[in-house]
Amino acid sequence: MEGGRFLYSGYEAFGKTKSCVDKKYGQELYTAVQAQGSKHRDADAMKRLILAYTREVEKSAACTTPPQ
Repeated sequence: MEGGRFLYSGYEAFGKTKSCVDKKYGQELYTAVQAQGSKHRDADAMKRLILAYTREVEKSAACTTPPQ
């Protein structure tokens, strides 16, 4: 999905932002979500969550586009 930028399962998800660099450290930003402590597993919900969360991180003040 999206060039392999996202991985998810029933209780955790990981994403890589597009052209997003941390202002302070100059490192690419990644996202992660874990739903620990729940016996409920929903991979589709985790997919939607990581996509939405990553998009919001990309729009946030924590993200800058690196010079090209």
